[in-house]
Amino acid sequence: MIQKLRPVFEYVDKLIREINFTDLRGMIYFTDGFGIYPAKKPPYETAFVFVREDYESPDVPPWAIKLVLESEEI
Repeated sequence: MIQKLRPVFEYVDKLIREINFTDLRGMIYFTDGFGIYPAKKPPYETAFVFVREDYESPDVPPWAIKLVLESEEI
């Protein structure tokens, strides 16, 4: 189950190709951070959001925004 991050990006890219998204500017991805991140920056901004109590400081790609929230902030 290590590749769970990439299928979301593949799905969004498919929606862009099919013109279901015409002006997508960003994606907010709530995750535990475990998995394989896309190798290159997608054509939209991406923020990975972590909950502090589940947070183990995963490295995110340099092109991504990393945000750590307390559970009560969600």
